[in-house]
Amino acid sequence: MTVPQRRVGVLVLAAALAVALLAMLAPAPPAVAVPVSPAPADDHTAFFPDGTLAGSGWSACPGITWTVDARRLPDGIERREIRRLAAAVGQWAEASGLDIRFAGEEPLSYDASRYLLVPRGTPRERHVYLAFLAPRHAPLLASPVVGLGNPSHVIAETRQIVGGVAVFRSGFVADASGRDPDRLRNLYLHEFGHVLGLGHARTTANVMYPTIDQRVRLGLGDRSGARSLVRPCTVAQ
Repeated sequence: MTVPQRRVGVLVLAAALAVALLAMLAPAPPAVAVPVSPAPADDHTAFFPDGTLAGSGWSACPGITWTVDARRLPDGIERREIRRLAAAVGQWAEASGLDIRFAGEEPLSYDASRYLLVPRGTPRERHVYLAFLAPRHAPLLASPVVGLGNPSHVIAETRQIVGGVAVFRSGFVADASGRDPDRLRNLYLHEFGHVLGLGHARTTANVMYPTIDQRVRLGLGDRSGARSLVRPCTVAQ
């Protein structure tokens, strides 16, 4: 389900995301080998593989920003996890060529009916909202799901993504922060890939594979997929 917003036709993605939104799962046993694997650079899919929003991506115009709500993390690890998030975003920015900048921390609430993080003031455009939440705040984060990411706003006429959200289960992050940081780095990379418009990869060579492992660098398929999502910057942006 999509809800038109404003004259330019921005779509707020709501219940329809339940179909496209494939949850990031807790660590699983080693995957069974896929009989026919895609070429490394071709191992990527789109978050919107078909339908009205197929082919949607972010404009290459400068000025994409992101903020985070880390209030629900235990004292002492907030700075560490924000740095890890920034490093993950930086990898995607480098791979895609998009200008994505950190704009600070802010309190956010989660609208579970629309898969949205909502700021206290006017929502920003070309912006990504991130938050660490407990399942009582975001019911979809109940075990075994530890993270969810998705585009949140798309301009229908141009198929331009102009907003995204990702949430991470605060208890899982707190437990893994010192014990297994590479799984968190993998989690952050994976969910931000969804924010940019990527779906899941088929092989463990890429961070967009649908279960958490300890891969902390983008694979060839991730990087190729990131480039495929970028749309030219036009005067009308």
